[in-house]
Formats: sequence, structure tokens, C-alpha cells
Amino acid sequence: MGFLKNRRLSRNGVAASATVVGIRQHEKTATNDWRRYDLILDVEVPGRAVFRTETHEQLLIGGLNPKAGDVLRVTVDPEGDDVRLELSGDPRYDLKARRAQSDERYQDLLQQPPAV
Repeated sequence: MGFLKNRRLSRNGVAASATVVGIRQHEKTATNDWRRYDLILDVEVPGRAVFRTETHEQLLIGGLNPKAGDVLRVTVDPEGDDVRLELSGDPRYDLKARRAQSDERYQDLLQQPPAV
């Protein structure tokens, strides 16, 4: 995503949800740890008709990537169809959030009485 597009979405973007219709790894490799992906999304913005768009994102190759059918948080340009994925904080895709959720679950189990 370009710097100016990202900046515009940060300033003026609207929160929405999007369903992943398709995802593929881009032909070119970004780095050893990051891969570029092309995604087709059906985007639902309050007060607008659902629209389909394509976006390109760099994601870690650790297997925490969206799959077809996943519903994601996104930020959308209110006057166009530019979209930015908001994966931070979602334990399905954010390793820190996944660890925190796992730690919380572990502590909850530790506090429960033993199974008899």
C-alpha cells in the first residue's frame, strides 16, 4: 500500500468489515519473512452498498493469513474503494494477540478446580 493512500485512510477512513473472497500469494517475494498477497474482498460499509475490491498486502509467512470466507476489520476510503486490512489485535492473524489470548486461557484453566 502506498504511503499517501495509507495516510489518507488513517485520516479519513471509515471502519467496515470485509469478507475474503479469494487470496493468493503474489509472484514477487517481499522479504524472507514477509510475502505479498493479493486479496479479493466483499466490503460492507455502513450506509453503502456492498462492493467488491482488490487489495494488496504484505503479510508474515507464519501461516496467520486470512483465508477465503474470513470476515476482517478494514478501513475504507469513504469516497472510493481503497481498503486497508486491520489485522492488529485479531488473534487469528496477530501473533502478539494470539499469545495474549493463549496466556489468558492458560491462566483461566489454572484457576479452575481439578476434574474429578
